[in-house]
Amino acid sequence: MDSSGVYHGFSLSGGVYTTLTDPNAGTITEALGINTAGIITGLYLDTANAQHGFGLVSGAYKTLDYPGASVTAIDRINDSNELVGLEGPVGGPYHGWRKIGATF
Repeated sequence: MDSSGVYHGFSLSGGVYTTLTDPNAGTITEALGINTAGIITGLYLDTANAQHGFGLVSGAYKTLDYPGASVTAIDRINDSNELVGLEGPVGGPYHGWRKIGATF
């Protein structure tokens, strides 16, 4: 958390930490997964506190929300760009999901 109360994700590569902040985030960016191609996945809360999934590809943040869900998180990505995460309404119940061959 920084001095203004915003939570940031980070990556560590070659001994160098990089702060991750989705440009659509209000108070939280959380990095949850990474594959060997360097695609990072996670979640962020926007300024209205709605939770969205994101992928960070070559320095560009891309939002990916589960269709019809109010809450999305992308927990992991593998080297075949398969995603797993959770989705659901605000307050739950939440369900797991899987997307094969995701593109951002």
